[in-house]
Amino acid sequence: MDDRGSCERHAFRNASESVASWQVVVALLVLAAAVASVRLPATADAPPPAPPLSLGEIIHTALKHNPQVAAARYDVDTALRNVDVNRGQSLPVLSITGDYEYLPRRAIIGPLVMTPQIMVPTYTGGVVGLGLSIPLYTGGRIPLHVHVSDLGVLTAQHRLDATEQDLIFNLSSLYYSTLRLDAAVRATKKSAQSLESARAVVSEFFTVGKEPRVDVLRVEARLADVSAQLVGLENARAVTLESVATLMGFAADTPIDVAGVDDALATALPEQLDIPSLFAQALQRRPEYLAMLSEERAQEDRVQLARAAYRPNVSFTAEYGVQSAGDIPSGGSVNEGVGQVMLSTRFPIFDQTVHEHIRQEESALAATRSRLAQTRLSVELDVQKAAVAVRDTAAQVSAAEAGLAQADEALRIEHLKLKVGKGVITDVLQAQADSLQAQLGYQAALASHRIALVQLQRASGALEPPQAPHVPASRPARDL
Repeated sequence: MDDRGSCERHAFRNASESVASWQVVVALLVLAAAVASVRLPATADAPPPAPPLSLGEIIHTALKHNPQVAAARYDVDTALRNVDVNRGQSLPVLSITGDYEYLPRRAIIGPLVMTPQIMVPTYTGGVVGLGLSIPLYTGGRIPLHVHVSDLGVLTAQHRLDATEQDLIFNLSSLYYSTLRLDAAVRATKKSAQSLESARAVVSEFFTVGKEPRVDVLRVEARLADVSAQLVGLENARAVTLESVATLMGFAADTPIDVAGVDDALATALPEQLDIPSLFAQALQRRPEYLAMLSEERAQEDRVQLARAAYRPNVSFTAEYGVQSAGDIPSGGSVNEGVGQVMLSTRFPIFDQTVHEHIRQEESALAATRSRLAQTRLSVELDVQKAAVAVRDTAAQVSAAEAGLAQADEALRIEHLKLKVGKGVITDVLQAQADSLQAQLGYQAALASHRIALVQLQRASGALEPPQAPHVPASRPARDL
């Protein structure tokens, strides 16, 4: 009997352990399936790289999303609302009027302490009605207010144009700088490949005893220096693209890349620049100068507006309503219609505040004219500096192009001498460094020349956003 119970207990324990083991296996399978179904954020959830943007796409996107441009547009809208406000001053004003009065039965009449108290009836009453006010003559103040606000709209629009042109210039400069860094990265990688080939040749000569160990170390040191230079160029490019993203109105870490054609930096050298014509064009198109002209005209109207305070002011007012009163002396009525029509005139003879206000506006006009003169000088200086920059960078491009051709030829000769065993590794390294420096200098000169041309357009007021490329209907929208 005991043996039978012991066997049953042993079988039950084995069955329980089997069920527990199966439960563990099932739990592990479920856990493995859950882990496999989880997507790693670094791979599956990573945003796809943004397609390269052309300069036109960058500028048109920035004009839509840049906060500073948006604020300038709101300034224009505010100026337009100010025009409507000033025009509304000449319109009739219709309003609901009302008053209530309560006079107690006992009241002290008179300011003296010993004045006797006089018994008066209690009076409670009120009037509710409509009031109409129409300005008939304001001495020209309302039209002047409207004209000043119209000029304010022009000023705000010119400042919006200046903000947009500054944005276009900054983005164009960053765009050409990015292209320069792209060319520099390619040239540096090519130089590193050239050094790899030189190291292979020197290592082979060292193996057979034709080159000392120090030559191999020199090549490796130069290769490490070029690799570090490549890292610096790539970091500079990343920082430049972050600046582009910020000006476009996005976060600095937004993935953005630029698209440039092979001859994006290449440009024909300009002919003789006509600086007087460029300056005359700048005075007609520079938004900063046009904004100051509008501000000067507006300030002249403000002076006239201050002087108009000495002119008469004529207005028409009319009121009609219902009066309700209680405990009125004999002869009154409880409810009756009341109304009045009045033509009022105000003609100031002496007002010191008006005189001081006129002097204040005249001083502001003198200051505005001084700022206008300074803006004219600044515009002329900008044109001169931009023209000089264009000429200088054009000369730098010509010189850098000639130097690049000579450096490349010298490097080719040194490599050929090294392969046939008649070259010196120090000469090869020096020629390689000169070639890389010439390539970087040439790309920098091209970028500086392109930026100088954009600067000349900005200085003369001819800078406009490039035409945005046509996007096919089947192309998906770019989510930046």
